[in-house]
Amino acid sequence: MKELSPETEQCYNKLKEYLANFESAAVSYSGGADSSLLLYAASTVQNLRLIAYTVNSEIIPDDEIVFAISLGEKFKVNHYILNEKILASDEVRENSPQRCYYCKKIILRRVISAALEHNIKTVFEGSHFGDTMDYRPGLKAIEELNVLSPLKETGFDKAKIYELSSYLQLPTSNRESYPCLATRIPYWTPITVDLLKKTEDAEKILSSLGFKKIRARIHGDILRIEVDPLMIHDITVPETREKIYEAMSKIGFSYITLDLKGYRIGSMNINVGGCLISNI
Repeated sequence: MKELSPETEQCYNKLKEYLANFESAAVSYSGGADSSLLLYAASTVQNLRLIAYTVNSEIIPDDEIVFAISLGEKFKVNHYILNEKILASDEVRENSPQRCYYCKKIILRRVISAALEHNIKTVFEGSHFGDTMDYRPGLKAIEELNVLSPLKETGFDKAKIYELSSYLQLPTSNRESYPCLATRIPYWTPITVDLLKKTEDAEKILSSLGFKKIRARIHGDILRIEVDPLMIHDITVPETREKIYEAMSKIGFSYITLDLKGYRIGSMNINVGGCLISNI
């Protein structure tokens, strides 16, 4: 087994020491690499009463919820699914550049409320140190609600999270990041269930054809496809191109385009204060 780098090992030791200071805690758990590493680490702390909560809403694909449930079972953690109508919020639905702030606040308030019902006052979430370097409106909600971010506090960034996850052989170590579906829709375009379903269906089609690092960005009746830059040639092969065009047309797109830059982080945020949002 490959050894951990000294920097990541140091962060891991700090994380275990940090978590050992608590008698009980709740984890706001999405099933992604960050919160999964946090949940696993917390599950190994002796005498820590631990509960995980996953908020299920219109902006999260069902497959992601199923995966989160399976991982909670693997970690042998008490895990609850909390159903929430995120699009009932005008602030989320109108999709301003502050959408993540409002969404995160709704999610964390729901987790906090559920945790208090189980007599747990401490709530953890999976933000890491690297998030502080980017445009992340959700960080403000985390701070306002006094939710703790152990990975951030102990020096983890995305690279260290994946390195440690691989070392621990967690199922998320080779799983692509999959943020909420709302990140595929341009700011100020109102979010609807129909738009979310379209982008989810489009990405499932691309995934079924073997493409990686997929994003189906919706611009009105235009679909802008992002894939791993190394796979751009594959998607332009005539037979594949025609198959994709036909499938996407059936979903309801009038124009199906390929982004020549390929997948890159935060392409919907190029004009938002000159900053990019990680992993979207």
